[in-house]
Amino acid sequence: MVRPIFLVLAACTFFACTNLIARLVAETQAENTIHPLMITFGRYFSGFLLVAPALFTRFASTRSQVPAFYLLRSGGGVASSTCIFIGVAHLPLADVTAISYASPFFALMLAALFLGEKVRGARWGAVALGFTGALLITRPTPESFQIMALVPFAAALTIAIEVTCARFIAQRDSIGTAMVWTNGVGLLMTLCLLPFIWGVPTWEQAGLIFLIGLITVSGQVLMITAMSQGEASLLAPLFYSTLVYAALFGWLVFGEIPVAWTWAGAALIMVSGIWLAHSNRRQS
Repeated sequence: MVRPIFLVLAACTFFACTNLIARLVAETQAENTIHPLMITFGRYFSGFLLVAPALFTRFASTRSQVPAFYLLRSGGGVASSTCIFIGVAHLPLADVTAISYASPFFALMLAALFLGEKVRGARWGAVALGFTGALLITRPTPESFQIMALVPFAAALTIAIEVTCARFIAQRDSIGTAMVWTNGVGLLMTLCLLPFIWGVPTWEQAGLIFLIGLITVSGQVLMITAMSQGEASLLAPLFYSTLVYAALFGWLVFGEIPVAWTWAGAALIMVSGIWLAHSNRRQS
């Protein structure tokens, strides 16, 4: 059980690094402005280059059982990535990461509405707890609320759409096929938008954007490997280590020290996420 735990912690480090690098790209905007969707395009472009070779192995196939669902899954991925890239440019890394981790609560609602899953009262209690945590971080009062705080909420909702579709797809396509199709459809979506948002990135920006794709796909492979080797309900609480890494990176690189409200909200989100994971285990 030690190996999958290590893999999850490593994957979460990679995911936190993705937000860190996106913030570094945002820091270069004063010298050369590029649209956030350009970063998303670069993420899917480099991601597809990394997974495309799998088509020449038995790991992936060009044929999918549910190709239409990749429009929703990749659409959610494109939207969530863009929202996070916008969020980290204006808000502390720890805040954006914590709010985006409200996605399991939105996913639960979507699963109940569209997948017909029965949700018991205890699980709705976990949803309420996690949503309260997100509110603590944003503190929606006239004095402290920032309109940009809505962007990570949008990321959480679109991540939930992506995750809900991924659960449906996982029952029908192999992991390799899903990764190729997800990155391929995401690349095509952003490619269609490219004429409207095109800007020439500097070599530094291009390198950082390519690195985002590399790290994202690597983190996904580590996470999938871990989930295939260990029990999901036992590994799920470790996903929230991403919040700790994001806070650490924000402090070390940008001097951002999370306020008490952020820690309190993140704690509630973590507790509710663990509650949902164990609730799923009991229901299964």
